[in-house]
Amino acid sequence: MSGIGFSITLIIAMAISFAALIGAALLARRQQRRLRFGGKGDDVAEAVKALAAELRRSNDLLEAMFADHDRRLEVLESATTETGGPAVEKAPPSER
Repeated sequence: MSGIGFSITLIIAMAISFAALIGAALLARRQQRRLRFGGKGDDVAEAVKALAAELRRSNDLLEAMFADHDRRLEVLESATTETGGPAVEKAPPSER
């Protein structure tokens, strides 16, 4: 098995193996990037913009909810101070 033919065959086999290894590494890297970023780099920017818009919307909803809570609390407190007790509707004496 010694000779020039064996050396050339061995070199070609090593070159093909090395090229296949590099190709597999490049394919794996490409697939990982596609999974991570959704295919294109532009999608990341769009996703961040959509996330920011959703956070602003949820923040506005929370602020509206808290503002409504404060208004309802003020109404309840004013009704309590006017009646001198809790603002609970009392049933007529015939239903007691």
